Amino acid sequence: MIKGLGAFFLGVLSVPVVILFAELGGREKNPMGWSGIFVACVVMAAYFFICQFWLSRGNPHAFLKDWPFMLLLNIMLFLLLFTSFFEEGNMNATYAVQGFALLLFCFAGTLAGAFVASSAARRKGRQPIE
Repeated sequence: MIKGLGAFFLGVLSVPVVILFAELGGREKNPMGWSGIFVACVVMAAYFFICQFWLSRGNPHAFLKDWPFMLLLNIMLFLLLFTSFFEEGNMNATYAVQGFALLLFCFAGTLAGAFVASSAARRKGRQPIE
C-alpha cells in the first residue's frame, strides 16, 4: 500500500517536471528546437528510472511483478498528455509526436529502473555470506 502511494506521489510530482522541461524544449522560438525535446525526454527518462529503481529496490522479481507500481508511476503523465491532446484546439502532428516521444522515453525509463533494481537484488542474493 505504501509503495503504491509512493508511486502515485512520484507520478504526480513528475507533472511539474514534465511541464517545465517540455516548455523549455518545445518553444517554437527556442533555438534548440528538436534537440531541446530530446534533452527533455532524456531528463524525464532519468527521473522515471530513478523513481522506479527506488520503488523496486530489493525485489528480485520487480521487473515481472511490480507492474501496478509502474502503471501508477506513469498514469499521471499519460493522463496529462491525453487530456492536453483534447484540450488544445489546434492539435497538430508535431505536438502529438513530441507527446508520444516523451511518453515512450518515460515508460522506457520506468522499465529500465525495474530491470536494474531486480538485477541488483538478484546479484546481491547470490553473493556468499561472510
